[in-house]
Formats: sequence, structure tokens, C-alpha cells
Amino acid sequence: MSGWSGWILEFLVAANLPQTDENVTFLTDWVNHETATCHNNPVDLSRPVGNSTNCQKLTASRTAQNYTSHAQAASAFDLELTSGNFPNLLNALKGGTPLDKGPMQGVIDDLKQWGATKFAKYLTGIYFPPPPPPPKITGFHKGWADLQRSLGKHRLGPKVRDTIRMDTAALRQLERARKVRIR
Repeated sequence: MSGWSGWILEFLVAANLPQTDENVTFLTDWVNHETATCHNNPVDLSRPVGNSTNCQKLTASRTAQNYTSHAQAASAFDLELTSGNFPNLLNALKGGTPLDKGPMQGVIDDLKQWGATKFAKYLTGIYFPPPPPPPKITGFHKGWADLQRSLGKHRLGPKVRDTIRMDTAALRQLERARKVRIR
């Protein structure tokens, strides 16, 4: 974690964003899931500002930066966020509710483009978890025979037993004709 005391407030003020609990929680979660660990760069910023230097590749076109000061990082946050490349993220933070499920897919898409892949994956797991695997059905093909046996012996009496006996006799006849094989 490369944040410093007060960085969230500094970033929100620099980008003219509301200081809501949800914005604070969002940025706190982001720093806890940052992809790169660069100097004075808590949220995978890639915007070159002043004499910032390359730190770590985030995407094919974005490289996280090392910043020389907190103010430089806050300025880079504002410039990157308002660049026009991250409209869903910007709108969510401007509204003070970046954790609303409604626009979350757009926010996650913007975070991926930003290069914050670990944070995007974290949010995807919370808001869009994969469905559970389908139940494994075993022995389904034997179910009809089990049901016939159960009903024939215990509930429906002689008529079902006679039907089962006739089915068995018919299958034996077919087996003799080599049309069906009985176990």
C-alpha cells in the first residue's frame, strides 16, 4: 500500500469530488487492491506529470508513475480522472456513490482501462460473482426403474407388479430376437 495519511482527502479535493463515506470507502478499497506499488501513487496512476518517472507497466498503453510529491500525485489523479477516458468512474465519484450496483459494470470497465486490474477483479467478485456450478446428477437413468420397483412393491399393489412382470417378459422376448440387451 503506497498511500499516505490524508491522501484520500487530498485526491478528492484535487479532483473536486464530494467527500462522501462511499467515495472514501471506494478509494480505500482501491489502495488495498492496487496493481502497482509506485512512489506516491496509491491508485495505479499512469498520467505523467512534471518530472514523474515510469514505474510499472499496467496495460499495453499505460505505465504507472512514480511521483515526486503528494501534490503531484493528486494533480495526476485529477488530470487522469477528468481526461475523458473514464466517464463511468468519474460520474460515479462525482455522484458520491461509486459503490452503487447500477453503474458498477461501467466503473469496472473504466478501472480495467485505467490499469487497476486487481481492483476491477475484486469489485467483479463482489458485484458479479460467478454462478455456482450446476448440480451433478448421478444415477438419473436408473430413477425410473427404482420408482417402478418401489411403487410396485409397496404402494400400487398387484396391477403394477403385473405390469412390471409383463414388461420384463416383453424385454426377454426382444432380447431373444437380438433387438434389446438386458443386463
